Amino acid sequence: MNKQAIPLGAGALAYAAELVARGDYDDVSAAITGELDRAKALREDEALGLSAVLRSRLSMPVTEWSPVSDVDDLTKAALRHIDRLEQGITPDRP
Repeated sequence: MNKQAIPLGAGALAYAAELVARGDYDDVSAAITGELDRAKALREDEALGLSAVLRSRLSMPVTEWSPVSDVDDLTKAALRHIDRLEQGITPDRP
């Protein structure tokens, strides 16, 4: 392993020490490496998920696309949809 000294903020160091104290990692170095590995994996998973959604949507025939006449209207509709989902109201789709 290629070890290097890097400056850490007080908050980051305290968090790493907390992870060690509760037994998640053996030492601060392992905590920092482990949490960076976890963050990288999460980002990769998110990217793969987004790629799958984009591939799925792009494979849809053009005749099934919905026209977008105004981006502001589309954004407002999306925000309303998110609000309904957060309120527990599910879409009326199969």
